Amino acid sequence: MNEKELKKLIISEETEKIEFKEGENEPFYRTISAFANTKGGIILLGVDDRGQIKGVKSSSRFLSDLTNRVVNKLPQFNKQVQRLG
Repeated sequence: MNEKELKKLIISEETEKIEFKEGENEPFYRTISAFANTKGGIILLGVDDRGQIKGVKSSSRFLSDLTNRVVNKLPQFNKQVQRLG
């Protein structure tokens, strides 16, 4: 996903398939679980509920650690974490 596609998703606002999560917290994990139990969706981590980009650490280490935390918290699901930019 490139920046133009990201902005298009943010402008379209949250839907059943698109969720904004400012940080990695319980609602973030509940959304992963909900998407995994339905037809999936996109979580934009680092975007607040108003569609403002707040950002997250952007490093390979952060993505690796995030993936590990998701797997440990929700081991029954297969995850894909994608870095934008």
